[in-house]
Amino acid sequence: MEIGQGIRQGDVLLIKVAVLPPHIREAGRDGNGWLVLEYGEVTGHAHAIVEPNATKYDILDAANRIVGQALVVEDAPVTLIHEEHEPQLLPPGMYARWYQVEYDGEEERRVSD
Repeated sequence: MEIGQGIRQGDVLLIKVAVLPPHIREAGRDGNGWLVLEYGEVTGHAHAIVEPNATKYDILDAANRIVGQALVVEDAPVTLIHEEHEPQLLPPGMYARWYQVEYDGEEERRVSD
C-alpha cells in the first residue's frame, strides 16, 4: 500500500500517511481491549481492531481539542472489523482518519454510519 492510498469500511476512511501530525495524544482501548475507531450511531456496532500491535491517537488543535484521529500499525497487519461490513486488512504503517461530510446548503456535518 502506497502513501495516499486508503481503506474504507462503511463511513471509516483511513489514508496511509508518511508522518503523523505534530500535536497528538494516545487514545486508549475500550473495556474489551478493542481499539475502537467509531461506534455506529444506530446499532452501537464498532469499527475496531483487536490485535495489540496498533495504537490510536487523537489529533489535537492548538487548544487541545480533538480534530481527528491517527492510527499506527506496527510490525504485522491488523484487521479492521465491524459486524455489518467485510473485514479490512491494514498493513503496517501510519494512517490518518478522514471523515465524510455532507453539505445541505446551510451547514456541513459528518456523515455517520
